[in-house]
Amino acid sequence: MGEPAAQKRGIGRWIFLGCAGCGGLVLLSFAGCAGLMYYLYKGTDPIAAVGAEYLKKAPEVTESLGTPLTIARKPLEWKVQLHKVQLHMEQGNARIGYSLKGPKGGAEAVVWLAKIAGTWTAIGAKVGPSLEIGNVPRARLRDSLDWDD
Repeated sequence: MGEPAAQKRGIGRWIFLGCAGCGGLVLLSFAGCAGLMYYLYKGTDPIAAVGAEYLKKAPEVTESLGTPLTIARKPLEWKVQLHKVQLHMEQGNARIGYSLKGPKGGAEAVVWLAKIAGTWTAIGAKVGPSLEIGNVPRARLRDSLDWDD
C-alpha cells in the first residue's frame, strides 16, 4: 500500500476567490460613497435650518397652509436635484428642498439662500407651483457661484 494519490486541484477556487474579492471591493466602494453622501448631507443642516425658519416666518406660507406648520427637509433625491450648496471663501449660495404640511394642505418648497460675509440668509422661496416669496432666481448668474436653474 502506497501513499494515496494527490488530488488534483482546479482553478475554480481561484476564480471564486477573485470574484468574491472584487465583489467585496465593489460593496466597500458603495458603502464609502454612501457614507460620504450622508456626511455631506448632514453637514448642510445649519443651512437648511435657516431656510426652514424663513418658510416658518413667511406670512404667505402660513396664510396658504395654516398653522401649525410642519416643515421637513426633503431627503436627497437622485432624479431631482433639490439640494445644492456652493461655497467660495466667505461667500456661497444654496438651494434646498422642503416638504410643508399644515391644516389647509401640504406643498413642496424650494428655498434659495446666500452666504455673505460668513452668514447664511434666505433670499427667496417657491412654494407649490405658484407661490413665490422674496427674490426667486430666474436665470443663471454669470459668476462662479451660479444657481444652475
